[in-house]
Amino acid sequence: MKDKNKTKAQVLSELTELRQRLITLEPANNDRKYRAPTKTLERSERLYRMLAENVSDVIWTMDMNLRLTYISPSVTRLLGFSVEEAMAKGGMDFLTPSSYQIAMTNIAEEMAREKLRQKDLSRSRSLELELTCKDNSTIWAEVKMSFLRDSEGHPIGILGVSRDITQRKQAEQTLMESEQKYRTLFDESRDAIYIISCEGKFGKNHVLCLFDFP
Repeated sequence: MKDKNKTKAQVLSELTELRQRLITLEPANNDRKYRAPTKTLERSERLYRMLAENVSDVIWTMDMNLRLTYISPSVTRLLGFSVEEAMAKGGMDFLTPSSYQIAMTNIAEEMAREKLRQKDLSRSRSLELELTCKDNSTIWAEVKMSFLRDSEGHPIGILGVSRDITQRKQAEQTLMESEQKYRTLFDESRDAIYIISCEGKFGKNHVLCLFDFP
């Protein structure tokens, strides 16, 4: 029961580590020294998969051809697709055209970094992307991605977590529109407006500027 209290980040990190450790083992080897740890890791992976499937964020993996190899059931709550429907789509098919370009640019940049001699193999990248739901509505998601690697550190897939941030984006947009409206009223008002902040800083609109008000 203690494992169920792990945070999402811990679950994701440990699931990644387990996958990496499974990859480094040789399943074809029938020697007992390989069979025993493999079975233990498989049981552990099943446990962490169960935990991953019960979080609200969508956890997914893709191969290097950007085909989905796993997606958690929470995709239904986020986008309306069943797991089967989501798996039948291309890994990038959920993105709006503009977000698709952003994602592909960032993936290309990460692949270019792989050619560097010095690089952080555990690095990740977070993007804010717009996703298309089954009913053709769109939502905003924060998508965190990192490479799955083989025993030699080469990328063999992508592990990602997508979190709904639609309400946050809507609040940011509302705030931005409110600030723009306020600035327009302030700048275009025919009345003299003088503002002093708590820190003693002040602002004035164009009417006061005409009279060279200090």
